[in-house]
Parts: sequence; C-alpha cells; structure tokens
Amino acid sequence: MPREISLVSSEPVTTAVLVEAAAGVDGALVPRLLFGGWAVQLVDTRDVAVLTIELSRLVEDPFDIERLTGPLAHPGPAWWTEATAPWGPAGEPGVRIAQALSELLGARLLVADGR
Repeated sequence: MPREISLVSSEPVTTAVLVEAAAGVDGALVPRLLFGGWAVQLVDTRDVAVLTIELSRLVEDPFDIERLTGPLAHPGPAWWTEATAPWGPAGEPGVRIAQALSELLGARLLVADGR
C-alpha cells in the first residue's frame, strides 16, 4: 500500500509546476503520462516510480475539504490533488516533491504515511 498524499491549493498542479518541484529534488527524474494524461508518474533512472500524481480537481464548495483539513487560507473554490508515493526509501523523493509542490503553490499538504 503506497503513501497517500493530498494537496489543497487555490490553483491546480500543472506539469510545469510539477517539473519545477521535481527538478529541485532530483533532476534525473522523468515524467511519464498514465491513463491518457489523467496522471503523471515521475520515475528515476532505474524506472522506479517515486511519485504518481493525478489531475487536480476543482471543488466549487470547499465545505467537505474544510471538514477534512480545517479552514482554508483562501476563500472560494479550491483544487484537490491526490498523489501516491511508495513506502520506504523509494518514496522519500516523492514526498519531498509533494512538499516542494506545496511550497510553490502555497498549498496545504497531507501525507498519510503511517507515522
């Protein structure tokens, strides 16, 4: 079972922002599209996926998000983005990329990693 990662932001995660976040963690990672572009997987030089991130979804009424995460820092609609990273050392770059995405977007980050 992978680590589950969620981001709540005022704008969607784009490929450009994902690549920027990944480059700051490991410049050798390569993106690969999955499911016709519904998800992007970042793989290392051994073809091991360190992060799989789904397209962001617009949530018009953030009530349910606020129930799960607490009050949002911004009013109005929010973007919900889900991702997964492997357990153990292979997933550490993925979690660091999610943290970098959170910083770049000013997003709230939730990582369910069993700790």
